[in-house]
Amino acid sequence: MKSFIATLLAVAVVLLVLVVPPAHAAGSELKSERLRYIEALRLLKAGKDARFKVVAATERGYLLFPYLQYHYLRARLAVVPERRIRVFLQQQAGQPIASQLRRRYLTLLASQHRWPTFLAVYRTADATTGLR
Repeated sequence: MKSFIATLLAVAVVLLVLVVPPAHAAGSELKSERLRYIEALRLLKAGKDARFKVVAATERGYLLFPYLQYHYLRARLAVVPERRIRVFLQQQAGQPIASQLRRRYLTLLASQHRWPTFLAVYRTADATTGLR
């Protein structure tokens, strides 16, 4: 019985070693993702959209990926297709970045007198006093 338990424990330890990555590996991956995120923001600010899209695509699983999307869309609200903005707002519904982008987009739509689109995008909870 003791040898069976010892064998079982040994197998469990081996499985844990094989399945659970070391803490430094997880930390290393997080640091790598963070560096790519910062690089993507730098490229975006430099106007290097093609390179930004390549780097941003590697960040899809990163927790802050929606913020890359937000910064991209925010800087290009006047030229990005309306559908892309609406998809982002729907995917990020309830998140602060969705409210921020919605307010900016509504302000742009109002300045362009695009009232049907304005009414379709408008949400009372996200509107400022000026937009109401």
